[in-house]
Amino acid sequence: MTDTAPTPTEGSAALRPRARIMRTLGDELISSEVVAIIELAKNAYDADATRVLVRFHNPLTPGAGGIDIIDDGHGMSLETVLNAWLEPATPFRRRASRSEELGRSVLGEKGIGRFAASRLADDLELVTRRPGDSIETMVLFDWRLFDNDEAYLDEIEVAWERAPATQIAPGGAVDALWPEPPSDPHRLEHGTLLHMTTLRTAWEERDLADLRNSLSRLVSPFLFEEQRDRPDAFSILLDVPSLPHMSGVVEPPEALRNPLYSMRAEVDDSANYSATITLRTGGAPTTKQGRLRGFDEQPPASGAFTFELRVWDRDPTSMRELAGEAHTSSAQVRRDLNNAAGVNIYRDGFRVLPYGQRGDDWLSLDSRRVNNPTMRLSNNQVVGYVLISRDTNSELRDQTNREGLIENQAFKDLRTQVIALISQLETERYAIRPRGATRAPDRGHLRGLRPRRRPCIRE
Repeated sequence: MTDTAPTPTEGSAALRPRARIMRTLGDELISSEVVAIIELAKNAYDADATRVLVRFHNPLTPGAGGIDIIDDGHGMSLETVLNAWLEPATPFRRRASRSEELGRSVLGEKGIGRFAASRLADDLELVTRRPGDSIETMVLFDWRLFDNDEAYLDEIEVAWERAPATQIAPGGAVDALWPEPPSDPHRLEHGTLLHMTTLRTAWEERDLADLRNSLSRLVSPFLFEEQRDRPDAFSILLDVPSLPHMSGVVEPPEALRNPLYSMRAEVDDSANYSATITLRTGGAPTTKQGRLRGFDEQPPASGAFTFELRVWDRDPTSMRELAGEAHTSSAQVRRDLNNAAGVNIYRDGFRVLPYGQRGDDWLSLDSRRVNNPTMRLSNNQVVGYVLISRDTNSELRDQTNREGLIENQAFKDLRTQVIALISQLETERYAIRPRGATRAPDRGHLRGLRPRRRPCIRE
């Protein structure tokens, strides 16, 4: 007769994730390859980069090709690589809410950059160098190792080494950031290279066009001009082989600088606003002040924000006039407006997805217009931004995947206030427009599209 150990009636155990959780989280947290590149560009911004290059290598097919992302930020020490970059959901960003050199409000706090890299390609070589350090750190990732169903996460080894700088140094990969010599040669001596090879998906021309459009809206187009010449300005470069028209500095289209109507408003945390409305009639701008309706008893939970809106009439005459000012064709102007149309949200100058994406009418402008098409604006007539801050809008919080805000009371209050401001501009526009000029705006870019349903997280 064999003795058997009794089954314990109590105890404790630790969670031990399988290695594949890295791939699973990467594919589920990062909704697309375009979003993955945007996340990595944000990481460069957090590292005080003034330039970041996204460079593609042919062939852009699964199992081949590659993508480089190079920046001139402050790079990472070996300690940071081992104790922050290799730790998913690290509290590192929470401990440092401002960047170390320029004091930028950091965009990343979830630690999901490495998931973005795994979404794009199977192999990653990370090379990074700190200012004043003659040595660079290199880390090699084979993300396929994380596909092993039998392996645990803590069983996957990642190789690293330290060696004299060759990539983040004059004559190395970082040279590609500067087609012309930089005004400060030391910018060639620090930064980070993500060299990703063995692509997981194909990149067609339409995907690359979508990427360029998304990158052009990553920094608010209204802030682009005023920031361009600042020493700490952040610019994005794109290098696409065989497609020179997509390569170069990413910047907003010329047509977006010439609206027919515009509004800029400052709203405080009690819903008091001051707005300037400009109409292309030759008259002086109109200034309006007051308190937005609906917040007399309870102030909004959203906090203070800045709002700017640019509006176009999309009739053929208006499009021809705009094309002449931008020195392009009416068809190109329509494409530019279609690509940029919508009201975006920017936190500390950087875009919060998916607001303003094609098919995302988070303010329900098209629905409002159905009831009053003569006065109300449609989503494809406007390009706007709502500028919030991590410091002053603490209740406007990201969803876990950083693609959208939690739809709590603060978000509802923000939406209500923005719609109230748009109504002010609609009233002014309606008063000056000849009724015979009113016509339904072009909706060609919406045909065949369904608005993408955004997950709603409620508190």
